[in-house]
Amino acid sequence: MRMASKLAAIELSDWAGGRASLGTFWKDQTIVLVFIRHFGCLFCREQVAQLRDELDEIRSRGAELVIVGNGTQRFAA
Repeated sequence: MRMASKLAAIELSDWAGGRASLGTFWKDQTIVLVFIRHFGCLFCREQVAQLRDELDEIRSRGAELVIVGNGTQRFAA
């Protein structure tokens, strides 16, 4: 089984409490998939802030940013 197939089946909670399989994010579009250690981590938050600054560039190239991390919904939001 390809790695993408294995990853696609993983079910995650989103920042609003919804649930989705990871594969739904790349089903219809290209994504930039980023894994961070913890949403509350100061260094991870800095990385997310830097990625947020690049969001327009990512989208202009036809992709969407998806960040997967560990932590509460409050920190994810």
